Amino acid sequence: MGVIAISGQAASGKTTVARELASRLNYRFVSIGELFRRIAVERGVSLLELHRIAETDFSIDRTVDEEAIKEARRGNVVIEGHLAAWILKDVADVRIYLKADIRLGPRGYRLGMVNQLRRL
Repeated sequence: MGVIAISGQAASGKTTVARELASRLNYRFVSIGELFRRIAVERGVSLLELHRIAETDFSIDRTVDEEAIKEARRGNVVIEGHLAAWILKDVADVRIYLKADIRLGPRGYRLGMVNQLRRL
């Protein structure tokens, strides 16, 4: 089936690593953040407003989770997001968590990303 979930800290290189991995494997790339943004557009609200709504309306998170699972079930995909590995725990073949050394600041993030890409 080929489902890879990439999670991690903010600015850890999730999107960069996921896009590169998808490209190398000739898989689709899906961003859970983009799914959330799409829902905001469909509802005609800003991303900030959708985040506020989602604090009390848990159906929004469920919808995002369901869309991510639906994309995963189509197979041949790399899906990234802060919680992707957790959301897709039952459907992902591989789950990856990325972290960055925040003590190094932006330089550490760049070095971490370069090292992650070298490992691919």
